Amino acid sequence: MSKTTTLFTAAVELKAVDPEAVTALQALRETMPRRAPAELRRYVLWQVSMPEETGASEAEAMLRRYEDIVNPNKHRLIMLEGGVEGLAGDGLQWVPVRVHNVDDTVSESWLSLLSGAGYPVAGLDVSVLWLLGYPPHTSPESAVDMAGAAAVTRSRREGLLGNPVSQRVTVGDAALRGAL
Repeated sequence: MSKTTTLFTAAVELKAVDPEAVTALQALRETMPRRAPAELRRYVLWQVSMPEETGASEAEAMLRRYEDIVNPNKHRLIMLEGGVEGLAGDGLQWVPVRVHNVDDTVSESWLSLLSGAGYPVAGLDVSVLWLLGYPPHTSPESAVDMAGAAAVTRSRREGLLGNPVSQRVTVGDAALRGAL
């Protein structure tokens, strides 16, 4: 990313109960009961690099333009300003876990489509953001340790959210840093 661009981050979630998050939480509770979060949320994270004179509202309008990104009937889009504050709540200790495919054809395809449509997109990264919520009495360090154990698949009984063979998994505050 050059000095003349700005990075915009948007999280897209289902308005209805997310079946992937429900299934993943149940699997974690069954396979790793001591490390399973109390709550689990899933988002598709869009990070878009655009010229610095571009405003967040322009980046948001571009993403909303495509119903494959944000279908107003079933998705909610939240523009993030550096943290998970706009996503998490209810007093839990939240840990972000970001999962990228190593061969990221989704980002490449969308970058090509948006650039071809005339949008001034310098870079684009699409990934999955999981938020693992632990009880409020959990220390931040313990929450990050448990989330890391729950996130990366190591065996049939350890980890679930990301496969280290084909995906990059980032746990904690680094999960929300720009990948571009």
